[in-house]
Amino acid sequence: MAFLNGVRLSIDDALESYAQSLDESDLTQAKLLANNYAQLAVKAGYRLVRSGEYKGQPYEQYKTLHGAWAAQYLYRAGEFEAAKDYTNQVLAMYGSTGFDSNYNYSTSAYSAATLDNYTYPIQFLAGLIEGLYQSDENPAIMLSDSETDINNAQEQVYGFNIANRLLAGEDINSAAAQARSFFTENGDYSEFLER
Repeated sequence: MAFLNGVRLSIDDALESYAQSLDESDLTQAKLLANNYAQLAVKAGYRLVRSGEYKGQPYEQYKTLHGAWAAQYLYRAGEFEAAKDYTNQVLAMYGSTGFDSNYNYSTSAYSAATLDNYTYPIQFLAGLIEGLYQSDENPAIMLSDSETDINNAQEQVYGFNIANRLLAGEDINSAAAQARSFFTENGDYSEFLER
């Protein structure tokens, strides 16, 4: 999957160039690369579970990871409909379907093994769902019962939530109040929040 990482670096470069130059050709390049990366990501192969209940069965580590990252890149490049599409594709790889009826995918045959063995991308999906839908329902958070996964997902959600509130005109204290409460109750983040 090294070639996918190379494409990711190119997307990062194009987005960084656009942020510095505001030249539309840089943004166009980032969009092209992000869309191509997304198409490649969901065609990635699978791995086999090495132990446990699903030993010997395929799980979709590469598709879920690169698919979630692709959706993030599409979001950052302003390709919101494509970001929704790939977010919902990756949700289906974990067995969660029907969140957005415009992007209805079948549950992956490997969803149970994938959910049992590789949950890292769930946090990115949770943030994207907040950024793209601003919905009270977040199926990515509901996918896992791991406290670590849920906290990581919630961190991503709060990041997008704060950004959405700031864009809507809220002041920083109001926009960050709910996140501040979460982070002080669920960890020792006070040293970072008091500054």
